Amino acid sequence: MKKLGLPVHQAIVPSSERRKALHFCHDSKTTGHLGVHKTISKIRQGYYWPGLQSDVRGYIRGCDICSRRKSPSKTKRAPMQTVQVGYPMERLATDILGEFPETEHQNRYILVVSDYFSKWTEAFPMPNMEAKTVARIIVNEVICRFGVPNAIHSDQGRQYESQLFSEVCQLLQIQKTRTTPYHPQSDGMVERFNKTLVTMLSSYVADNHRDWDEHIPYVLMAYRATEHESTGFSPNMLMLGRETSTPLDIIYEMPVSWKMVPENEWAWVLKERMERAHKLVRENSERSTNRQKHYHDMRMSFERFKDGDSVYVYFPQRKIGCSPKLTSYWLGPFVVTGKLTEVLYKVNCGRNGRAQVIHCDRIKACREQVLRGETSMSNDVNVEDKSVSVHDEQVPLETVHEYPGMDNKGLETVEDLANEPKKRQRNPPSWLKDYVRD
Repeated sequence: MKKLGLPVHQAIVPSSERRKALHFCHDSKTTGHLGVHKTISKIRQGYYWPGLQSDVRGYIRGCDICSRRKSPSKTKRAPMQTVQVGYPMERLATDILGEFPETEHQNRYILVVSDYFSKWTEAFPMPNMEAKTVARIIVNEVICRFGVPNAIHSDQGRQYESQLFSEVCQLLQIQKTRTTPYHPQSDGMVERFNKTLVTMLSSYVADNHRDWDEHIPYVLMAYRATEHESTGFSPNMLMLGRETSTPLDIIYEMPVSWKMVPENEWAWVLKERMERAHKLVRENSERSTNRQKHYHDMRMSFERFKDGDSVYVYFPQRKIGCSPKLTSYWLGPFVVTGKLTEVLYKVNCGRNGRAQVIHCDRIKACREQVLRGETSMSNDVNVEDKSVSVHDEQVPLETVHEYPGMDNKGLETVEDLANEPKKRQRNPPSWLKDYVRD
């Protein structure tokens, strides 16, 4: 009505009736749990009280239904955690790709094993993904050929979490690490290769997709002979000390007289070449890791938690018979029971309240509906938003502050600052001139 030049009459809501007004303007079926701006606009059509904006923000921030259904406005992105390796086969990553159409050899899955240092990758077709099948292939085809690695990294599939696989790692003194649930970014190297492998296979398989297992050795040969962006060398050079021959090399064979190294010095040259290549790979890998972390951390947006914090956890699980568009994927509230690293927390969100290790990208704080002038029911009186958001540069956590009841647009009246710590003088907003004070 103000836009039409007509007077607007609003009732002043007392402090004791604020929650009732907020309930009927946000929680009821006729209002539909809308956002902050629409709720404020709805209330202003006929009502007003000092601190309206901050109360609406605090009420909606603590709404349990909105917290379960609505994702954070900014995608969560914690700082990238890096792992450095120094020599081939020091740390392996493994994953299972499939299910594919069954071939003539009864294969339906692909077991992928990749080396973190040299990017040497093996892929084995297999008929099933049982623990004994996975363990047998890794021991017979990888460990027996290349040696025992220091660590093996995988997701939390039943094959890798089984007692059989655990005993194999214990027998060979291999450190077994795993990703957190629903966070495949921790196994990003092998996950990215899976996409490359599927793309390469799709270029050669038949129309019925029944011969994909016959093309795996050839596409792997092509992948290993190609220079990797992170290392600057091909996997063949780092594992074998030379580049393998291709059909083109056989057609245009280099004359013997062009070979610069005598046969009796080949072993020494090979050793020097490998040492020089490994040194360059360590430098290139570190530089590539730092570059990837720099670009990844430019858009950080994450929260820090402490023991006892009440949180929601994201579980992207679809229920049979339910529409995914109407499903709430944020479950809780749960309680943080421990902090492992900067990005990993223990939360009692498992079966029967058992603690699980959860990445902070899947956690968001559960906040109380505390209005201005009210005290919190828990010891956590402050409903401060601890989120860290970095856009153009990395800002330390100590420099990011957000106080309860205050926003970027300022408070609604100067009188609201009476009980607040004195920060700076705030002028009344221009639209306050439209109200008649008795």
